[in-house]
Amino acid sequence: MNVAIDVRVLTTQSQRAGIAQYVVGLFRGYQTHQPQDMTYIPLSMDARGLDDLPERPVIIPSRRPFPWQTVLVPWALRRRPYDVFHGPAFAVPPGLSMPRVVTIHDLAFWRYPESVTDDTRAYLKRVVPLAIQRAVRVIVPSSQVRQDLLDFYPRLSPERIRVIPLGGDRLPPGADTPPFQNPYVLFVGTMEPRKNLSGLLEAWEIFQRQSQAGWRLILVGGRGWKTEALLDRVWADFAYYYDK
Repeated sequence: MNVAIDVRVLTTQSQRAGIAQYVVGLFRGYQTHQPQDMTYIPLSMDARGLDDLPERPVIIPSRRPFPWQTVLVPWALRRRPYDVFHGPAFAVPPGLSMPRVVTIHDLAFWRYPESVTDDTRAYLKRVVPLAIQRAVRVIVPSSQVRQDLLDFYPRLSPERIRVIPLGGDRLPPGADTPPFQNPYVLFVGTMEPRKNLSGLLEAWEIFQRQSQAGWRLILVGGRGWKTEALLDRVWADFAYYYDK
């Protein structure tokens, strides 16, 4: 069985954030646990950022004015012997006879619309209903996202939803010398509104007032959108920030 997987997020992100990490993790997991009768084939519009994938990608070049996902991908898939298509980032192409699977990571664009950009919110409100209508299976990372789907899209059959928690990479061995002498709390993630870092900083201030332990708050991650005021506060009041 040949499973085609849309991996173009790996070529569009300057740094691998959540969904890109998810896609890479899928292929690493498949490499370790792949059944003998299954092959997982990455699809992308170019080869940038795909060198570390275990399988050689199939490149479907972008051609203006044709949309890549809705025109070029369906056309290319009909010419190759694929059995299943997996859209790991909220969307699947139309016009395919093969079964499609989609991963919906969250419904923050409905629950917390202020936490995503206007363009992202408009895009997801358009593609998610189409994806869950087309897909034979909808993967979600938690029971909460499953319930959100059923709340906002009540026509979606619960039997089509599968809760599959996101995997985690094995951490490399730690250094012999810790980076700080005092205990610390570590946050890892892109700095953006939906991560609720303002709430974390408020909680940390309360903790610092009530504790004499001398702990430090360590924030590690790239800069997202609407971060200027947050980063000014981090630089002024908190322990450490690393923009990878």
